[in-house]
Amino acid sequence: MSEGAFAQETGQAQQPAARKTSSVQVDVRDGYRYISGFGVPHHAKDQARALGIVSTPYAFRVPVKPKNTPRVTPWAPGMIFGVALDGVPIKTAVDGYWNDNQNWLKLKRKFDAYGGFIDEGPGAYMYGAIPSGLVSKDLSHVGYAADGFPIFVSKNNKFTSSYRLLEGRRSDPPNGPGGVYDGAYFRDYNYIPGAGVLDRCNGVNIKGKYYIYILTPDFLRIPKCWRGIPDPTFFSASSKAGSNLIVNEDDDEETRQMKNRQRR
Repeated sequence: MSEGAFAQETGQAQQPAARKTSSVQVDVRDGYRYISGFGVPHHAKDQARALGIVSTPYAFRVPVKPKNTPRVTPWAPGMIFGVALDGVPIKTAVDGYWNDNQNWLKLKRKFDAYGGFIDEGPGAYMYGAIPSGLVSKDLSHVGYAADGFPIFVSKNNKFTSSYRLLEGRRSDPPNGPGGVYDGAYFRDYNYIPGAGVLDRCNGVNIKGKYYIYILTPDFLRIPKCWRGIPDPTFFSASSKAGSNLIVNEDDDEETRQMKNRQRR
């Protein structure tokens, strides 16, 4: 991919003021990209109700020119990592904890043909794996992370993860669930710098100029940290879908105004 094409696809080039599709609207102004929609993917727009998908309003904001920070921001269960180009949230799918022990987070490993799943409770549709319906070429731009850096998918899996499955067995009860490391839990994996192409956050610098995240078919699948500063519109005290629209007491004035504007 040429630098010009990459810049245009990732938003480094100048963007139009607003862009709207059937389910998502993107408005670029004041240094931010505002992304709003109802979280219904294109492939399910005519059968969302039959599939149990609840149309849920979202209003996200990401910086047009994201910046790396000295320290990464870690992910926590319930956080939305980013948003796909079709307005569907990108979020790590979890199945709770073993024995309510937060050291043993269970990972959901079954998704539909498009890499999606329905979040329990609200019934919102999320991408927890590669959103295959958005992948059209070898290096496809599929969304934006909460810190503004673009999210890509590589069809030929050129960008490999640096996480590896541990060997041996987990701690037995009461200290752990026991059994061999098989990928069922987050702690079944270990980050080994240089083991793959991608860094701890499943990202990579392209030509030393552009930082991008990569969704991979194997762990991490969805990145578990941010290189930049994630926008608060992706977080909430509640993991409920759509709760990012709620104005919280600790929101700054700019965030309050943005949420109120997007809710109208």
